[in-house]
Amino acid sequence: MRNPTDRVTINLGFDPERSYSDGYKSKSITRAWRRLSSLQRTVIIAAMCVFGMCVFYLAPVFRWESMGREGRMLPRNMPNQPVDMLPPDVLQNVADELEKQRVEERRKAVHEIQDVLVPEEKVEEPNVADSPLKFDTHKDQEQAQKEVVAKLANHQIEVDRSADPRRKFEAVVDYDYFSANRRNNPQQLEIIEAFQECWSAYKKYAWGHDEFHPITKKWSEWFGVGLTIVDSLDTAIIMGLKKEYDEGREFVAKDLRFDKDQDVNLFEITIRVLGGLLSSYHLTGDEIFKEKA
Repeated sequence: MRNPTDRVTINLGFDPERSYSDGYKSKSITRAWRRLSSLQRTVIIAAMCVFGMCVFYLAPVFRWESMGREGRMLPRNMPNQPVDMLPPDVLQNVADELEKQRVEERRKAVHEIQDVLVPEEKVEEPNVADSPLKFDTHKDQEQAQKEVVAKLANHQIEVDRSADPRRKFEAVVDYDYFSANRRNNPQQLEIIEAFQECWSAYKKYAWGHDEFHPITKKWSEWFGVGLTIVDSLDTAIIMGLKKEYDEGREFVAKDLRFDKDQDVNLFEITIRVLGGLLSSYHLTGDEIFKEKA
């Protein structure tokens, strides 16, 4: 029978002389991080990010404060004061030094460029005092205009571009775009055929409107001025399409109106409507295009 005072010893295999504190310390930070809640982890990460951003943005300020006077490109006698508190003579000295540096850098740059560039021969153009647009009353005006155009092409005179409201520049047409003797190569004929096909489709489904949608065969308005017609007139003239040109001119003369109170895109209305009218007038000399423009 066992005596109640007896003791039983059980050996679990641990070395009583070994210290386990080292292994515990190596895992204490990881265990502590895992024991934190998701909110606590988020707050800590956010604080670390904010601290890193502050260091990143404030580093140039500390670097500027730690730089010497020479590093800041300031005169040696400048006192440590804010710029708005400095005396005028000191500010003037700073401005003079900066201006000297700019002048020296500009001089070096010009010198380097001159070493690279090859001097070009100067061509003196004759300057005619009289405006080439003032014709002799004893000459035929059309012949005088042709002489002016020929001289301009040969760079024999210089055009007086002074703003004079009395000056009038008339279109000089010396080429017949609709001549029956005109010949086109195969590539030009294919382009003309494509233009005629597009023009006929627009005339059938969207005549007088700004835009034509070929897939749906519907039209839409942008400014309400027959934008496609006006914009395509000069192309039809250059291609020598008399029929299409006559149709477009009739629309411009009878149906093109600008007495509308609406907002328009200044860029589009200028290059497509005003530009189309002026180019058509330049190519044909028809006064109706100039009046509309």
